[in-house]
Amino acid sequence: MLMIHKYIPGTNPRRPTLVLFHGTGGNENDLLSIAQMIDHEASVLALRGDVSEFGMNRFFKRLAEGVFDYNDICMRVDSLDAFLNKACEQYQLDRQDLLGVGYSNGANMIAQMMLKKPMSFRQAILMHPMDIDPKVIPTPIEDVDILVTAGTEDPIVTQAQTNQLVHRFQTQKATVELAWFKHGHQLSSDEIQTVIKWYQKHIIDPEQFRD
Repeated sequence: MLMIHKYIPGTNPRRPTLVLFHGTGGNENDLLSIAQMIDHEASVLALRGDVSEFGMNRFFKRLAEGVFDYNDICMRVDSLDAFLNKACEQYQLDRQDLLGVGYSNGANMIAQMMLKKPMSFRQAILMHPMDIDPKVIPTPIEDVDILVTAGTEDPIVTQAQTNQLVHRFQTQKATVELAWFKHGHQLSSDEIQTVIKWYQKHIIDPEQFRD
């Protein structure tokens, strides 16, 4: 049985499918407006985390704030990877054309998938992620593009945790762009504009930006 989700077919088959992962307490509708701003022609697969923490939807368990259940994370990585395979079959999507877009807990879930199963996503936009599993040994893979956005005043994710995650991706040989904003954990308008510009540069017309 597929996890609760929403699929919205796009109008341009040359664009990737944006796979949306919400933050703690969110649902499959939370990032739809951002997806529209990123690319209104792309297909969208919006997910609802199937872990409940005091009634709040999440993508993996935690034992306390900043304390994670690593066995559960590994299980969720496998189950989400299997879900994406089934969803691609159901909606006739190319697994290689999925682009992960995640915020907070959702961004952490995408990051863990990319570190543990490098072919999960070839491109990703991770907003306010953190390094949550120091035991992960990244598997090197080429041609992976990642944008990480973070807040310098974020009370939940420290700058050290952000930088450590970026380092893990760089160890994986991924191409990572890190953008800092003078904000906390919330998403800001200038952050969204940076996401849109990165997408235009790397996805819509990369040739335009080549040296």
